[in-house]
Amino acid sequence: MSMHSPQQQVFGLLTPGLMPPDDALQARQLAASVPGMAHWAETGPEGRTCRECLHWGSGKRFRREEGQLCPRRCRQFSRLMQGAEGPGVPHAQASCRHFSLRDPAPAIEPKPRKKLTDEAEG
Repeated sequence: MSMHSPQQQVFGLLTPGLMPPDDALQARQLAASVPGMAHWAETGPEGRTCRECLHWGSGKRFRREEGQLCPRRCRQFSRLMQGAEGPGVPHAQASCRHFSLRDPAPAIEPKPRKKLTDEAEG
């Protein structure tokens, strides 16, 4: 006799090697996760987001659209998938267990541009 529900058995047949969550916590983590993450959301430090993680994107320049940070690829996901690149992960995504603090994390709001003053022009 199987220890899994009928839904879990069907899920297991459709996704060999993966079983659906077996409790409410895992179900919530799965629901909060997005494609491209290295692990389930909400398994990292509480209150931390992907934007604050060293694995979120690369380089120091962060592209913005309408003042908002654009999704960036997770480098840890690529390592775990042997070089395959996943889709971009939103900056506000709850962190996963592979979280590694980036210091400093990119600012959510863009820095105001410095305006030239009359003194600088003259």
